[in-house]
This record gives sequence, structure tokens and C-alpha cells, in this order.
Amino acid sequence: MKKLILILIITAFIKSTFSQCCPYVFTPTILPSGIITTATNVKIVTKVSTPSQGSLIYSGYTINGQNINISSCYWDGFATSPLLIYDTIQIGNLPIGVYSVAFTAYSSPTNQNCVKNDSNTVTTGFNVGEITSILNYKKTDRINFFPNPAKDKIFIENTDQKAEIILLTELGDIVLKLIPDDHHTINISKLKTGVYILKMVNGEKIYYSKLLKYE
Repeated sequence: MKKLILILIITAFIKSTFSQCCPYVFTPTILPSGIITTATNVKIVTKVSTPSQGSLIYSGYTINGQNINISSCYWDGFATSPLLIYDTIQIGNLPIGVYSVAFTAYSSPTNQNCVKNDSNTVTTGFNVGEITSILNYKKTDRINFFPNPAKDKIFIENTDQKAEIILLTELGDIVLKLIPDDHHTINISKLKTGVYILKMVNGEKIYYSKLLKYE
């Protein structure tokens, strides 16, 4: 009898020490995983581990400027092993900017109405850039320049002294803005190796092309 009581005490101690106490929150996944522009249908996938085969009671989100706050509530459940629960939040199109995402998961002892008990929060972020794909532009709407790939300088053909050149990353982040010199050349020697988007604004016309920079 004493041995049985001892086993029950040890078992209870192990469960209380190593069992999950509250919803474990994983960092949300931003979809798509590649370039996000103003035309992208943004989705955020949340992943939560409930303590004991629980279930999702509700989830929702709010957007305040460039802050996205997601909150979900999960029933703790009755079983003895954790359960992974995925939820996809449809965000849709967003303006250009750097967004932060805060995801809070609450636990509830009830399985119908959320009675907030414990919680965990994780944060992440992503960028939304302008539409930089040149696939939708006609050949005449692209910047004519050489050489490409380039190391130190590039020469712009279809421009004038009033044109502004904007250099973007593939994610749409602005690297620099400049105006070509008298010889229509642009110094790119200080840029890191990689692929960039050249955007030229010449009056009411806008031109795009890709540039490969190497060292």
C-alpha cells in the first residue's frame, strides 16, 4: 500500500513538473514567404500547443497603423497530451510599410465561452513594398542601361537630367534616391552584391529594370 501511494505521489510530481501549464505559442508564419507587395493577399498562420488536447474557442485580429494584434483563446482540454492547433488569419492587402505582429494566446477552463486564465505572447514582423515586378511592363517601359551585371558604375540611356533614379531591393525597400550626372552615369560601387530594382521617374513616365551588382 505504501509503495502504491509513493508511486502515485511520484507520478503526480512528474506530471506537475513536466506537463505543459498553459498555451505554448509558436512564432506566426507570414504567407506568402517571398516578396510581399501592396497587391499581395497577406495571411498569417498561428500555431499553438494546448496543454491537454484542447480546442480553439475564438480568434481575431485588429490593425492599428502598422501594428497587427492577433488574439486567440483555447480550451485546455481533459486529455493528458498536448495538441497542436493551426489557425489561418486572412489579412488581405496592406499599404507599404514595416509591420509588427503580436500574437497572444489565452487559455480557458471552459470550452464554449472564453474565460481568460493564462496567456503567452510572441511577436514577429514583415515588410510590404511597392509592386516592383517588371514582368507587367512593356519593353519600352524599362530602363535601358549598361553594363548589367555591373560592379562600379552603370550608364543610363533613356533619361534626362530631370529624371530621378530610385534604387530598391527586391522586397521594395528603398536603398537610395539619386539623379544621374552629366554623363548619365550612376556610381554603385558602395552597394552590396545582390539583385536590385531600378525605378526611374521621368516626368509622368515610370520605368523599371533589374540590376545585378557584383563585387
